[in-house]
Amino acid sequence: MYFKTLITLLPFLLARAQDAKGVIRIAMVTKALTNPYFDGAREGCIDGALILGGRMNVEVNCTYVGPETEEEDELGIQQSEIIADLINNDLVDGITISVRNAEVIVDVINRAVEKGIPVVTFDSDAPLSNRQAYIGTDNTFFGAQIAKVLKQLQPNGGTYALLTTFDSPNLQERVRGFQEEMKREKGVLWREVIDSPADIAANVSIAIEKMQEFARYDPPPTAIVPVMGAPMRSCCWKDFVNEHRSKNITLVSGDAMPNQLEFLDRGYVQGLVGQLPYEMGLLSVDTLIKLIQDQPIKGDIIGTNVLSHLLIPLELPPLEVDNNLIGSLDIVGFCLFALIAAAAIGFSCWVLVYRNLIIVKAAQPFFLIMVAAGVLVLASSLIPLSFDDNGIPFDPSDTEAKLICMSVPWLASTGFTISFSALFAKTMRVNKIFHSKSRFARVEIKPKDVALPFFGLLMANTVILTLWSVLDPLTYTRQDLPGLDGWDRVIATYGACKSENVLRFLLPLAAVNLSLLAAANWQAYEARYIESEFSESKYIATSMASLLQAMLSGIPILFVVKESPQAFYLVIVFMIFTIASAVLLLIFVPKILLAQRFIGRSEGSQRRLLQESIRAQAKDSRQRRSTRGTGSSNASGFSSDFQFQEKSERMHSRAKVDSRESMNSSQSSLEFKSRRSSGHYLESLKEDMMVEEDDSSPFASNSSMLPNKAREAAPYSTASKRASSDVYTSENSDVQLSSAYASEEPEMAPTPHLLVPEPPREYDISPDSATESAPVSIMQGPTLTSTQPGLKISSDYFL
Repeated sequence: MYFKTLITLLPFLLARAQDAKGVIRIAMVTKALTNPYFDGAREGCIDGALILGGRMNVEVNCTYVGPETEEEDELGIQQSEIIADLINNDLVDGITISVRNAEVIVDVINRAVEKGIPVVTFDSDAPLSNRQAYIGTDNTFFGAQIAKVLKQLQPNGGTYALLTTFDSPNLQERVRGFQEEMKREKGVLWREVIDSPADIAANVSIAIEKMQEFARYDPPPTAIVPVMGAPMRSCCWKDFVNEHRSKNITLVSGDAMPNQLEFLDRGYVQGLVGQLPYEMGLLSVDTLIKLIQDQPIKGDIIGTNVLSHLLIPLELPPLEVDNNLIGSLDIVGFCLFALIAAAAIGFSCWVLVYRNLIIVKAAQPFFLIMVAAGVLVLASSLIPLSFDDNGIPFDPSDTEAKLICMSVPWLASTGFTISFSALFAKTMRVNKIFHSKSRFARVEIKPKDVALPFFGLLMANTVILTLWSVLDPLTYTRQDLPGLDGWDRVIATYGACKSENVLRFLLPLAAVNLSLLAAANWQAYEARYIESEFSESKYIATSMASLLQAMLSGIPILFVVKESPQAFYLVIVFMIFTIASAVLLLIFVPKILLAQRFIGRSEGSQRRLLQESIRAQAKDSRQRRSTRGTGSSNASGFSSDFQFQEKSERMHSRAKVDSRESMNSSQSSLEFKSRRSSGHYLESLKEDMMVEEDDSSPFASNSSMLPNKAREAAPYSTASKRASSDVYTSENSDVQLSSAYASEEPEMAPTPHLLVPEPPREYDISPDSATESAPVSIMQGPTLTSTQPGLKISSDYFL
């Protein structure tokens, strides 16, 4: 045993006789007695013994022991022997250790714990041992704080060199924390030089030599960082700084001892990050007393705080504020608007060019252009969304700041109202026509019926937006994001449209437009079973469902990214583009594809093609219903579709008898029953389809082709049918359409499908059933002629 060790243990030998009196003996084993850093820990241990002992009415002794210098115990062997002597001679009740070498000291710590002596570590830990707690700084966090001080002093980045001792575990943790922090955020601006970190082997002379080597680099590093305070205890530190002062090397060091703080005052170092060794000593005594008395402690890691010291320059380094501008992303908004505008204008031109095509007439050009115009107005909101203030805040009273913001809800709401009120009106018209209770009665849909939803919603939007623009307009303002630099300056901002009471206007506006969307989707749901030649109701429903899905998925995301202008901009731009493109493509593309069958044909040929297509579809529909009726039954054992088919057959049988009787009855009887004749059946079918004959029709040129009795019956049957219908005389009436089937049995419910059936074979007027002078079967009725002034029969067939 070394002589110095015996001298060190002398206080314990003198206090051993007092052990019988209940004195609690605590030993603080440091790395080196001459290291001034541990002076604070020794004072904390002594004060803690006095304070806590007096509080518990127990005498507590704290003895400070360890190797004389760090150079004498580079491997930690002497420290381990001192602890072994304390254990073997039963000189202590508890030990707190600043570990020199974790690998060497593990065994002796484990022996102490096995013997029932509590052991804690401070400042430097031995985590693989059985020690009960570590008290001190989280050294990884400590290293990160050193890095933050450097980035605060040099925000523009550069290169750095580190000094450490490889055999010291706490210093290695500091190095790791420093390097990880320099790689984060703006840490990409920093690069570590070659041969860094350098090992000084706990020798201050070697530390100065390594610093000289780094300073001679060409170019020299921006910063040299010892992660401990030992190099600053060298007499050569001031000489090094004076020699290389012209190179503007930034010096930042770990620890903040009195000599280091003096150097900071004189400008020989620019930044320090210090620990609280006094707190470590105080907590060590408190923790050991609790362990000795079998009381619970806070945990196996008891952290202490750190302090940052740095010189604040007279001229702070320049600050680059991140304004989070949209920047080049505005190209996305402009390009997407150009695509929507080109598509909307192109589709509108196509409608105007082919407006006389029967399929375009059926879809009504006015509605198609209205939808395209609304989508164009909606997409135009992408233009103001793509503007910002370029990082220069607007004056609150600046009109431009208000125009940028308020134009977005004006354009979006107006475009939405124009497009979807048109789609809503179209779907509502389909439902009103095909759910009409009158079988042969015509349903009058006047322009005001479709104008009311549009003007009502437009007026509601206009009132809300006008009040919003006048009372509390949105204004483009720049907001500060959380976070400051080392000099308490804002480092990031974002621009957004703000107003004091935005919810007072936004919620009513959203309620009005969402009510339109909900009503439109309900109308589409009601029309889900209506089959039409163009399947228009299906495409309208799909477009409205796409809008609903885009809004339900996009709006919550907007609230999440509202403080990130780039993300907010991309989400709302693509949401508007999705809505606009879905409406245009689903409404116009199917019509353009279907129109190819009609382009180049005469008007009569188009109508005949339309009739054939509808009849074929009706036949397929009846077959599908018949197939479903044979495979499923209701509670009474019969399918509802089968019952409908059975009733239809009874109706056809009666119609056949009535048709034969009508050929031999009187004039009055013929007038009553002629509507069941083949000529009138086809005439009714034509009226239901709203198809007029033109001069090209082979049956419209001359009515002399009709049999005698059929020719006499035609005008009466037409008059009879019109007399029994809800005839109107409006010149501006839009749609005249009646059900293709009629049943005199009130118990029959109307089918939810639009079915335009073929004329039954029994309805064909053959030579045997009509007259000998008319040997030709009539497959097409004569042209309808209005018997009332002002009556106009439209040729538009809306589906």
